[in-house]
Amino acid sequence: DLHIFSSLHVTMDLTLYAGGSSVTDVEFNNNDAMQPFGGIVNYSVAIVENGTTVFQNSSVEQFQYTSWHWLVYSAGYPAVNVVHNISYLEATGAIQQFDLADAQANLPTLQAEVASEGASMEGPGFGILGSDGVTTYMPMTGGRPSIGPQTQANALWLFTQNSTAATYA
Repeated sequence: DLHIFSSLHVTMDLTLYAGGSSVTDVEFNNNDAMQPFGGIVNYSVAIVENGTTVFQNSSVEQFQYTSWHWLVYSAGYPAVNVVHNISYLEATGAIQQFDLADAQANLPTLQAEVASEGASMEGPGFGILGSDGVTTYMPMTGGRPSIGPQTQANALWLFTQNSTAATYA
């Protein structure tokens, strides 16, 4: 954990794999409390791995008591998609009961929704310190896809087992 300035500090968690690749989780925390300093911090950031810039943002505005992180993969983002056993998760109580037959019958519609989620991740509101699809207007209730026992994004991911849906969720 490295103090940068004001109440901003950076934590890095490094995972090394037997094959020689690594993943570094770089976390930017503006959350020091009970100090004579703090508040909003403005900064620019560049993450460089082996001489190559893997992330850059020249205008970060980070409010107090917020954090964000970036994963740096030495061998590129892994092309792994874990397929979950939905029936088992339901039986253990980890998730609520779903009608998977209905989901399969509506698979084209669900796949179109996944494509829509994928496109929205490239737009405004996604990225560091973004709302990432969560409705930010708090007086609004009901009909929000971002609330419920399973959010719409999580249900879509469970129904389709799609890696884009998993990233969005």
